[in-house]
Amino acid sequence: MGSLARAALAAAAVLLLASGPAVSDGAFAVGSTGDVVGKGMAFGWSSNYATKAEAVAAAMRLCGESRSGEAAAQCMVVATFRNECLAVAIDPGKGTPGAGWAIHPDQATAEQRALDSCKATAGPGRRGACVLQRTSCDTGGQASAPAVPAGPFMAFFDRGQDVVTPQAMAILRNVAESHKASGGQLQVMIAGHTARIGAEAANIGLSQRRANRVRDALVAFGVPSGLITTEAFGESRPLVETADAVAEPQNDRVEISFGPGAGW
Repeated sequence: MGSLARAALAAAAVLLLASGPAVSDGAFAVGSTGDVVGKGMAFGWSSNYATKAEAVAAAMRLCGESRSGEAAAQCMVVATFRNECLAVAIDPGKGTPGAGWAIHPDQATAEQRALDSCKATAGPGRRGACVLQRTSCDTGGQASAPAVPAGPFMAFFDRGQDVVTPQAMAILRNVAESHKASGGQLQVMIAGHTARIGAEAANIGLSQRRANRVRDALVAFGVPSGLITTEAFGESRPLVETADAVAEPQNDRVEISFGPGAGW
């Protein structure tokens, strides 16, 4: 995914808020070459699946089917959710960059935040053109509990690297703001992961360095260091299952979770 698309997604990644105990899963995937105006973006979403893996697979499939060409080939999962509503807003005009999304237990709040994010990327003169494209609620048949920031939030890394990209940094800023909005007292679990490339021991080290970089960024954004725990999973817990020696970009990531029992 190119820098323009990642920047647009980062701007759209408003506070992701979750509800209580979950019985079902949803996922949201986005694809772009970076040329949002010229080649558009691909979207795929899922909700009310029995497992996270099933939700991720469904969102990726729909993202790939939503648009032909290069954008669909770049589809990546940018968020997973439980017992929440996902809203997606776009500027439907041809050759326009406006797009935004949000996740929240309350459908109306998710929709308003998605529209606000779309307006932020649409640019002057197009903000009034943003409309809701999709709202999908993962209810799991349960009533909503008090809002607690959850996720996991995902920050992706370049292959073999532990440097936080500007696009990932923008997402981490939103994560820190979400933590602050919750009261700033929740535990934070940072889990580092890698693709199945190279030696297992080396990947444990790489995933730990990635987790450490994310921890340092969150502390710089105001999250108390004493609330943060890091863990390195290496290649053992892929978001997308692959054979060995497959450089799946969605597996080169760090996941951030909040609250009691946070982690993956």
